[in-house]
Amino acid sequence: MNTYSKKDNEYQDNGHYIVHGIHYMSLYTYRNIHGLPRVSPEINKKIGLSINPLLCEHIETLPDEGHFKIIKAYNLSYLKEHESNLFDI
Repeated sequence: MNTYSKKDNEYQDNGHYIVHGIHYMSLYTYRNIHGLPRVSPEINKKIGLSINPLLCEHIETLPDEGHFKIIKAYNLSYLKEHESNLFDI
């Protein structure tokens, strides 16, 4: 699996990539863009672990900043479709 970074053509903005025409977003970026409450990285990690990788495509990205080594960015369509279940915390 490729690991994408802001140096790649697929990079759109912090935590947002378009790969082969599909939009991917980190949970942090999705929350910010859609006006959802910010939460701790630990809660975002818990939400990420609840996403079934067989049902939701994701890519691995290098964060623009921060101490995490890898950040998963999820298929945007999946995040929109399951927003109420994923972010109901």
